Amino acid sequence: MVNTMQFSLYGVFFVLSFVLGFLSAGLGMKKRGVPGRIILYSYLLNAAIILYLAVFFGVIASGFRKSVLDAGFSSMGGAIGLIIGSKIMAVIDKKDGRIIWQNYMCALPLMYSVAKLGCFSIGCCAGIPYEGPLSITYDNYLHKTGPLFPVQLIESIVFFAIYLVAVRMYEKKKFPKTVSLIMVLCGAGKFSLDFLRSEHMGKILSVNQMVCIVFIVAGFIALMLPVRTAEKK
Repeated sequence: MVNTMQFSLYGVFFVLSFVLGFLSAGLGMKKRGVPGRIILYSYLLNAAIILYLAVFFGVIASGFRKSVLDAGFSSMGGAIGLIIGSKIMAVIDKKDGRIIWQNYMCALPLMYSVAKLGCFSIGCCAGIPYEGPLSITYDNYLHKTGPLFPVQLIESIVFFAIYLVAVRMYEKKKFPKTVSLIMVLCGAGKFSLDFLRSEHMGKILSVNQMVCIVFIVAGFIALMLPVRTAEKK
């Protein structure tokens, strides 16, 4: 009974991350005049690429020790999938490409935040051994542990805060390069918190952190480039 509930919670949060993220991006695109059929096409394309890379990156992160069926879903792989899918859609639809790209990037930290609640519910991507406040112990079908740091919950809170800041800045046009800032904040947040994951123990840098460095560098480069006219409007 417990195992079924825990698995169901993971599935619920996994699906919910898609629903809330796509809803956030879709409402933003609709508000700015993107046709409904284009929004639907973007949903289908992004969902397919997210699922594919979430599994594929899980295999890579395991050092190819796990098969596609055993690796599970990687949140980092899913995030990369959303970025690639949104960029492809932006190239296909040149008229609304910038709007599509911006709204999905604003939704990225929300999707990651909700997905991490699923990880927290069953104990995957668990934290380092820790016996202080908010420590959590798992005893389920996945594994049995001692007290651990609730890194998944902290990730969820941090990325939800990034989402709120990003949407606020984008909607109010407070900053012309919101997407670039999102890349830097998400990369820095994930890079820092990965030190608190049990899988990081004994490593200098994890695969996740190497990807985060790319995010951060790309974001900083974009921040330093001149603001184009289209970004000022």
